[in-house]
Amino acid sequence: ARPEPLLSRRAARHVAVLAPALLLAALSGYALVHPLRTDDTGEAARIQPGTSPVLVPGPNIYNYSSRPVRVLSIEPGRERGYALHLIGVRTFAGGVAVDGHPPTRDVTSFTIGANDAGPPLRLQLSRAGCRPGTSGRIETVRVRYVRGGQHVMELPVKPALTLNC
Repeated sequence: ARPEPLLSRRAARHVAVLAPALLLAALSGYALVHPLRTDDTGEAARIQPGTSPVLVPGPNIYNYSSRPVRVLSIEPGRERGYALHLIGVRTFAGGVAVDGHPPTRDVTSFTIGANDAGPPLRLQLSRAGCRPGTSGRIETVRVRYVRGGQHVMELPVKPALTLNC
């Protein structure tokens, strides 16, 4: 005797037709509320030991959707260790460079157009916890944005920022 099939032939056909449509709907729904991506900033960023804050190039944030996204804030994400912490995000202000460093200003909020990149960012990092034998690592940043409602995404900093004291 043959065992009873789990689904009838008719139900199996419906599942075969609906499964790809449901998968496409789920992927589209995910893309609607997760439109932002970051790029690889290049070689691993090793921060030099010290105790004063430092500015390092941040990840470029891209909007891969067909509508503009208003970024409200960029906050600390996943940080490991006590030696390194994100304390602010800055962007270039334009003007004349002072001491070889271009002028920057705090990022309040900005809009990224459809299929476009945001402004170049600088991460302001605190190295106040740098003591011999400690280390720190910043792996992600948390981005609050508005696109059909307020959302939060955790974006990777590729490669992660590290500090070994």
